[in-house]
Amino acid sequence: MATAAVAAVALVGGVGEDAAAEGKRDEEVARAQRAGERADEARSQLEGVNADLAEAVLHLQQVKGEVASAQEALAAAESRLADSERTRAASAAQLRAVEGEAQRLREAVAADEAAEESERRGIAALVQQRYRGEASFSALSFLFDSDVTTSQLTDRVEAAATAAQIRDREIRAVQARLASLRVKKRREEAMTLRARDLRALADEQVAAAEKAKRERSDAVDAVKAAQVKAEAAQADLEAKKGTLAADLEQAEAEQRAATAEIARIDEENRRRAQEAARLAQQAQQNAGGGSRSMFASPLRHALHVTSPYGYRIHPILGYRKLHMGVDLASPCGESQFASLGGQVVSTQYEGSGGNTVTINHGLINGVSWVTKYRHMTRFAVSPGQKVNQGQLIGYSGATGAVTGCHVHFEIWKNGVTIDPMGML
Repeated sequence: MATAAVAAVALVGGVGEDAAAEGKRDEEVARAQRAGERADEARSQLEGVNADLAEAVLHLQQVKGEVASAQEALAAAESRLADSERTRAASAAQLRAVEGEAQRLREAVAADEAAEESERRGIAALVQQRYRGEASFSALSFLFDSDVTTSQLTDRVEAAATAAQIRDREIRAVQARLASLRVKKRREEAMTLRARDLRALADEQVAAAEKAKRERSDAVDAVKAAQVKAEAAQADLEAKKGTLAADLEQAEAEQRAATAEIARIDEENRRRAQEAARLAQQAQQNAGGGSRSMFASPLRHALHVTSPYGYRIHPILGYRKLHMGVDLASPCGESQFASLGGQVVSTQYEGSGGNTVTINHGLINGVSWVTKYRHMTRFAVSPGQKVNQGQLIGYSGATGAVTGCHVHFEIWKNGVTIDPMGML
């Protein structure tokens, strides 16, 4: 029965440990997922920054995360050390008290034993001594010595009676002392055993405290190493920031050029009103005119937005900067398709935008529409080529100033970018 109970306890303990391990794993998975999401967001925000500078920013953010983790580990180690030190101090105080009590009992036992032995000797001497200091006597000589006078005999009888009374009293005192002595000995033995157990526990706690000290020392070293790494990463970023102004100037020039190109396309659309009207009629018949469903997704699967359209805080400069399109998750080499039918204006490398396909969709109900597909690894169409909605135009990539493969998709309405997700 006892074996079954022990087995049950062990089973419960094992289940608890498994549950704790599973919870720890789930926590680590969630932490890794959050870190991945932060990394994706950081990569998206660094679009338009040259690769070296972007890598320095990402590295710095990663190292800051390592510093935070190391500091958390240090705090936990310091907490464990403090708990261990408090436990050890309490056990040491308890051990001192128990050892002090055991020592006091040993001294009391020794004193009682000495007193008991002295009392025994005193009783024996009292019985053996004669009344007036005689060396020794026997019961017969005490009563029948012919030389003893009646007066002396009377004195001796009285002395013997007195001696017997004293002896009885002393014997009772010795018996009481022996009883007390046995109690003290039992207490002393119990205290000695308790002290032995406490010393073993104290030794374990000393070892635990030393382990906690080593863990804290390791955690301190880890924090220092992470901080040094972070400082180096910060210095590397500062060294590379000099290229940022040139990068931004180039990006702004590219944006101005893109805006001018879109304006030229808009003007061409207006000059070609007849063709635009035909395209508008065709689009209206196929997809209900200028409604949201007019544009199709450039990908053939469910869309996952990694960075939305709109203003966002630049990770280096710290101010708001317009993200003119939407970033969609897409592995390198994945096919991209025309969102709407039209004519390919250009297939060219556009600086930070990388390999870009620009498609003119003409005037539809008096509105000029243009789409751009950036960062392609290679093209599947040529300038001047007419394409239908859903036709293959190129393959996803990471050309230009980006940190990974994805689709950057822009929709321009009358020369101004709008949120593509509102049109798909």
